[in-house]
Amino acid sequence: LLRQVSQHANVHLTVMTSEDEVTGKVTTMTLSAGNIRHNKSVPQGLIKGHQVNDWLNNLRVGEHDTILIYYSGHGTMRGYNDKHVLNFDQQTEDEVLRSDLRVQLEGKPGRLKMLITDTCSNRSGTPELVAKSINFASIRQRRTAYIKNLFLQHKGILDITAVEPGHYAWGSTDIGGFFTVALLQSFTAESDANDDRFLTWKEVFENAQMKTDALFKQTVRINNVDQKTQKPVGHSFPARVD
Repeated sequence: LLRQVSQHANVHLTVMTSEDEVTGKVTTMTLSAGNIRHNKSVPQGLIKGHQVNDWLNNLRVGEHDTILIYYSGHGTMRGYNDKHVLNFDQQTEDEVLRSDLRVQLEGKPGRLKMLITDTCSNRSGTPELVAKSINFASIRQRRTAYIKNLFLQHKGILDITAVEPGHYAWGSTDIGGFFTVALLQSFTAESDANDDRFLTWKEVFENAQMKTDALFKQTVRINNVDQKTQKPVGHSFPARVD
């Protein structure tokens, strides 16, 4: 996906990865103009919440840059005011407030800033992964033109998450989180609601909402869970820039 984006611009991209708990080494991958320039693999430990905060605080961003934070993992609601927390390590309660990441993004320069989280918004526990017997459509059907629309022709803040407060975000042992799968499946002409051949993040999100719930309802039939729906939440969307 990122290589497709880089075909349309001279993109210099660094992917943050985990610091190894034994060696202290960090794996990063840098892309420039569509080619992998550096890709060094070492054993990795868990990403720590403070590493994410430090990375974002120290990140130098230009006015035309794009920041993407994508988190897929444990999450819960904490405190008297129901703060949405991303839990990087449940054993140590290594947590980051999702709202803190949003505030830090708002304080950064840059053309497009994205916060995408595929995580639960419930108060306790985690859902069981769905068995492998579900038949899902391919997530590889994407059009390069739409990737350009979404990542290079928007300005502002994209802030979306997998489920409304009080609910689990579900996934499969085969494909991962339903919201992520639905989002990737929505990078197609099917999401172009007004048929103008330009795909906006809002159009993609609305189609991903429907697809996420459709995947979830297969889970209900199989697992007989109490939750009746999985509805992703869109907090804000960037504006189209031609």
